[in-house]
Order: sequence, then C-alpha cells, then structure tokens
Amino acid sequence: MQFSQEERFEQQIGGRRYLFIRMYHPDLPLTYHIHTEVGHRRQVFRLQRVQEEWKILSSAQVPGFAYIDREQLVAAILDYEKRRT
Repeated sequence: MQFSQEERFEQQIGGRRYLFIRMYHPDLPLTYHIHTEVGHRRQVFRLQRVQEEWKILSSAQVPGFAYIDREQLVAAILDYEKRRT
C-alpha cells in the first residue's frame, strides 16, 4: 500500500523522533503505525483507536518509552486529525 505525503508526519517527543503513518482500512478502527529508533534498530508499533481509547499494539516487544510517551503520541495524532478535517 502506498501512502501519500500528507498521510505521514514526524514529531519529536521525549527527545525521540517519531514517524507517524496513518493507515486506512474500512473494516478496522483508525490506526497509526509509528516508527522510531532504539540505538541503530528501527522499532515499529501501532496505536489504534478502540472506541474512545487509544491502545498500543505490536507483534514485537514495544519499547518502554512508547508507554511513557503514549499521552503525547495520542495528542500528536489528535492534533493531526484535527488539522486534516
């Protein structure tokens, strides 16, 4: 699946750079794939809106700082969603 430029944004949170990619799927709740780096390894996890709550999802181990930064990650997504409408 290709993503247009407006579907991505970057944000610096807690001294870390995050790349947010908005995902489209008609059968799933709104989901963002979030990329960041730990050392020289890229980490990817998802934030998905389940009812009115945002949950961190991943098939791999999510770095602990993602949970620490969670509120700010959600705030960045909500701000982006507000600007796109």
